[in-house]
Amino acid sequence: MKRIIEIKGYSGENAFKLAILRLKQYASLWYVNMKKTKAVEGKSKIQTWVKLKKHIDKKFLPATYKQELYLRVTSLQQGSMKVKEYIGEFEQFQISCGLREE
Repeated sequence: MKRIIEIKGYSGENAFKLAILRLKQYASLWYVNMKKTKAVEGKSKIQTWVKLKKHIDKKFLPATYKQELYLRVTSLQQGSMKVKEYIGEFEQFQISCGLREE
């Protein structure tokens, strides 16, 4: 998602709208429900991709996600993997933990 937003040059509202359009199945239903709940409770709407991403991560990623990724990457062994695959897994870990942008 971040890559599409960057390539298209979207920011703010346009990035948020694209993210909403890309939600599928349960995530889409979850967003509609969250939007209604916020309106009923008088809370402010989510209007940016950054805030939406925080809510999505909180809802759909387990609390132990970063810890599990850390354990996985620290236990990586090259073994039968090619160096390129090993580097790819390590880079994905960094992106997932917010240590690096895509």
